[in-house]
Amino acid sequence: MSDAAAKAAAWAKEKYGQATGNKDMETAGHDEYAKKVGKEQLQKDQDKREKELERARNDPNVQLAENSMNQTKHSLQQAISAIEEKIAHWMGYANKEGSAHEEKAKAAGELKLAQDEHGRLQKQLQAKEAEEKNEAQKQQAQEQQNQ
Repeated sequence: MSDAAAKAAAWAKEKYGQATGNKDMETAGHDEYAKKVGKEQLQKDQDKREKELERARNDPNVQLAENSMNQTKHSLQQAISAIEEKIAHWMGYANKEGSAHEEKAKAAGELKLAQDEHGRLQKQLQAKEAEEKNEAQKQQAQEQQNQ
């Protein structure tokens, strides 16, 4: 049964209970109707939150901040792997030294990718800000023209 049909049935059950004096039926109908309306509101709120989250994910400022965190993470991983590589070398663990060197190289590559992405995001943010500034100037010129 669709939500609309279920709400209508619950409402009818409540009203029928009122008309016949059957308090149990009236209460059950009211409870069912309240649940259906509540679920609908919950779904609307969830949809709204998902839209806001998606908008935030697409915001260049948020993407830039996330990119900065990734750069920090990759820099730290690179430093940790360099330390592990040195310790393994001093202790004579060739396998550990090789794997630490690979991890360090991987972190360096990830850092380079993140830095490149940072540049791209910075340009995207600057373009967005320039576009918003242009729009504001156009709107201001339009308002002055209308006066």
